[in-house]
Amino acid sequence: MHALETAGGIAKALPLFEKDGEATIFAAVSGDVFCELDYARLCERAAKMALQDEPAMHLVMVPNPLFHTLGDFSLTPEGKLLLDGSTRYTFGNIGLYDTRMFRDLAPETRRALTPYYRETIAAGRATGELYAGRWENVGTLKQLEELDAALRGK
Repeated sequence: MHALETAGGIAKALPLFEKDGEATIFAAVSGDVFCELDYARLCERAAKMALQDEPAMHLVMVPNPLFHTLGDFSLTPEGKLLLDGSTRYTFGNIGLYDTRMFRDLAPETRRALTPYYRETIAAGRATGELYAGRWENVGTLKQLEELDAALRGK
């Protein structure tokens, strides 16, 4: 058994997402992110994505944290993601994805999501939104302890 990366894991899980081969939109959230986003607000966007002829994605962007000051992608006022632009934001590791994006990837293939982001954004099929509420990357034990203390009001 080997790590499949995110896209590889999604490809392996496709049978759990799709019923009778029917494409669906699903949310993926990294396990090392704390966020107070109301995830229900993504339902309307997911419904719109399900009606599109081509597979799309929608990414929740956050203001650039100190550890990633250059950001990942630009976001237009209309909510379209761009690979380049003067104002860049960081991908908050919360996204909506169309299962059709992963159908050509063999179930045991190791592949990251990064190529999918770039291809979908370049094709003009990626939207995003800026979330400016509480968002924390919890990548170390120290960060987890600090977040726990903050949430407990210590």
